[in-house]
Formats: sequence, C-alpha cells, structure tokens
Amino acid sequence: DSDGAQGAPCRDFNAVNNLPQPTQNCKNIVRSVHYDILHDGVNGIQSVEAYVTLTNQTKFHHQQFSYRSLWAFENWTEEPEKSGNPGYLVGKPVLSGQLIDSSEGAYIDTEVPHRVKISLFKSGAAGLCNFEDSTQRLTANFGEDVYVGCSVYRNRSQLSTRCQQLKHDSFKLLFGMDFDGIEDRYVATFGDSDVNKTGDWVKALLVNLPDYNVEEKLFEGRCNDVVTSLHIEVLFAHLGSLANPQKKIVGVAYKFGKPVDIIFKCIGIACNHRSKTQRIDFSMSVSFHSVTLPARPEFAAYPVLEAKFPHDFFYPFVSSSKDKLLLTTSFTVMIFIYHFVIFNVC
Repeated sequence: DSDGAQGAPCRDFNAVNNLPQPTQNCKNIVRSVHYDILHDGVNGIQSVEAYVTLTNQTKFHHQQFSYRSLWAFENWTEEPEKSGNPGYLVGKPVLSGQLIDSSEGAYIDTEVPHRVKISLFKSGAAGLCNFEDSTQRLTANFGEDVYVGCSVYRNRSQLSTRCQQLKHDSFKLLFGMDFDGIEDRYVATFGDSDVNKTGDWVKALLVNLPDYNVEEKLFEGRCNDVVTSLHIEVLFAHLGSLANPQKKIVGVAYKFGKPVDIIFKCIGIACNHRSKTQRIDFSMSVSFHSVTLPARPEFAAYPVLEAKFPHDFFYPFVSSSKDKLLLTTSFTVMIFIYHFVIFNVC
C-alpha cells in the first residue's frame, strides 16, 4: 500500500496473496494499479508484478493505471529520488531520512516509512482525526505552505480517564512517531544531496517538545497540558549567480504549540451523559521562509596610478654618486631645455 508504484524495486509495498474485498461504504477501493512486465526478448514474458494501491473514498474517486516493460536479467537499481539539481524545485518533496551509523560508515536512510519523513497528517471523514491510522500523511513539498486540521470528540469521563492516551495519540498524529520512539530526522540541503555525504543533510530541531512521560493527577472533566498544534518551519537561501540562483535548505524546526488545559465546558446534569461530548481541535502547518540577504552591487576599486621617472632619467646630468648640488643643476638644465623647445615651437 503506497503511492510509489512507479519505482522498482518498490520497498514500500507489501507482498500479499489476496486483496481485501471492497465494502459498501467505499472502503478498500482500488486507486492505482501498476504492472512491471519482465521479459528476456526471445522467450517472451518471464513474470509480471502488480502493484495495487487501495484507499477509502467518501465522495470523489480517481483511478490510475500504468505498466512498464523490463528486461528480466538486467542488473539495474532504482535511482534515488531527487527534488532538484542541485537546488530545490518548487513543488518537489522535501527529502528527509534518518541517520544510520553502520560499520561501513554513516549514511542517510531515505527508504523509511512515510510517517518518518517531513509530512503532515490527513484528516478523516467529516474532518475527524484518524488516530487509528496515522500512517496516511501528506508529503511536504518545497515552497508550498500548507495548513491542515482535524477534530476529536470526548465526553466528560473520557477527557479525564483517557487523558494520557489522548496526549500520546495526538502526538503521533502531529509528529508521525510515538512519543516513546522519537528518532532524529535529517533533511537534505539540496535537491540532489548524496545520502553518503551526511554533511549535506541538516538535523531537524525540536522546539518546545512536551514531556508526556510524567503521570499527572486526574481531574474530573479535565485534561491538562495537551499540545494541540505543530508548526514546521523550513528556512532556505538562494545561492549562486543572480541569473540562476539555487535554493538550499539551511534549517528545519518543529515548533510544538503551547500546552493547553482542556476543560469540559458544560453545566447541568445532562453533561454527565456519554452522548454529551466536547470538540477538541488539532492543527498542523508547514511554511517556507527565505533568509537570503539582498544582493548588493559591488565595483572594483579604481586603480592607483603612480607616475614616476625611471632611475636613470636624468642621466648623464646626475648620478647616484653625486650630491644634491648636481641634482639641482640637472633640474635647471631641464627647465632650460623646456623653455628652448617651447620658444622654437612658438
């Protein structure tokens, strides 16, 4: 189940023998089918691999079908995903992954689940938060600011007895990982950064990270210190010539919102009924900001012209071994020659 059907070998797909049957409420609907036909020319087709993507639809549905012919015994590997050459292109995915420190050297693993990458959650039907399946996420594309939101409903009893569960479920919804399993994320500075050059990747910073491991006292109809928002801020700069600047990511920060106390706001006996619920909103956003300094015109300094006579210009009227009297005499001779030339010209 993935959107990467065009790539092969496709690591994001799971091998199955049977597909789940579609339901009357439009679940397990085929969204895309891709075939890889492997052949060796003379003997014809050797095998066929089918990549099927299922989805749950509520209103509109779009299907896509494709195929590709490949040599069965050709030794080829999939090229790594690129989002620019070298600078990022607007609309291309922000490349991210995890740092792996192996015996052969450190590298960035980009073949990680979609939830580990720079992404945003998808809201479910009617704008409800899908805590059960937080793997369905939106890819963060370079230069595209996005804001998403969803809601959950809790009654008075659930708000207090399931407060800790609400915190962990909402954190996984926002960040994509469980709070107990946080791993560092690294983002490629350029659209074609090499995974083996870890210096070309920057670590995403976590700002105002909440502490959900602390057990708090239960309060009736209340859940304290819940983070309901997360903002991803991406800073980039233009490098190179003014005619063809290249976009480089220089920093990424996950900024968690200020924890809030969620209080069940209801007065009366009917508030204790299970059907009386309160809406809790969660939101997430990503924005891109240029930190490029404005270009300043600079010009080369004017050359310094030093006009000087050669050291033997007054030879033989004066030499280095003569005294100042001879130098004065030489100047007098030169003045005389100058007036003589002017007089003859006139």
